[in-house]
Amino acid sequence: MPIVAIEEGLFDDYEVEHYVSGGYLLNSLMSKNIDIAYIGPGPYINAINKGLELEVLGLSAVGANAFLVNKKFKTDKNFKIKKIAVPQFGNTQDLLARSLVSRVDQAGSKKTILGKGMMEIAAELMDSKQVSFANDVEFIAINPAELEMVLHKNAIDAAMIAEPWGTLLSQRGYVNLNSELIRKNLVSSLEDDYETRLRKEIGRVNTFPATLLVVRKEYYDTHPREVENLIVKNDYVLDVITMDTESAIASIQNHYKKIAAKSFSRETLVNSLQNISFASELDYNKLSELEDVALQAKYIKAKKIKLAKADLI
Repeated sequence: MPIVAIEEGLFDDYEVEHYVSGGYLLNSLMSKNIDIAYIGPGPYINAINKGLELEVLGLSAVGANAFLVNKKFKTDKNFKIKKIAVPQFGNTQDLLARSLVSRVDQAGSKKTILGKGMMEIAAELMDSKQVSFANDVEFIAINPAELEMVLHKNAIDAAMIAEPWGTLLSQRGYVNLNSELIRKNLVSSLEDDYETRLRKEIGRVNTFPATLLVVRKEYYDTHPREVENLIVKNDYVLDVITMDTESAIASIQNHYKKIAAKSFSRETLVNSLQNISFASELDYNKLSELEDVALQAKYIKAKKIKLAKADLI
């Protein structure tokens, strides 16, 4: 969302900074080097737990995640997920991956049978496979730009990754387990309770907030007009993205060419946007769920979401 706003010239009156991770952005917020930020739920939860007073102005995206599995999935009869890559410990994808494993493991049975997909329906019953999580899954922090190499070396079994990286790696042969489960369900009614839960929980991953628009409370209190103006701009860009997708895609491509001298293809961005929904209202219950995961993982010491002013949105 902020990329489109930048390319539309809506942020020309601001000094815009890019951050490669939520952790770096959080440090800048805490040191007061920046006042307003688009930040993921993971860093936001970390920030308020450290005592940083932030006001949530709105939500810009929901979803934008993919759960990819190694190419070994296509050949292994018994595919066990032992190592899961996440972009950074404590970030949104890390919390989502931990939540996924925890909730799926409540299912009793530790396995599910999957067919190979639409192109091999006839061989489905003869060439099925078992998919399961290990009893003690290891989470590993890996930069998304290095993820393909690690997957290729079979150093990890799966990855929870944000878009457009999820779509890009899917195009290169790595399996989006959510898509695979949906295809399997469409062509066969043969599924067990574990598969049903796995499909439900992987689909549930994209019901959580992806990007929050936040402001330091000090700035919020002293610059009400600027804050209100930014909220208006945020809502306008959400309309642009939902009503004029082609324009949004062009803006994203132009932006990446400027900052990285390369960009994503139109096909990649179109497919990525299918995994994202755009809205301005935040579901604090979803945010609170992620906070529970952070607490269980010992990333934070106590719950703080209850202190947030949910009535602001």
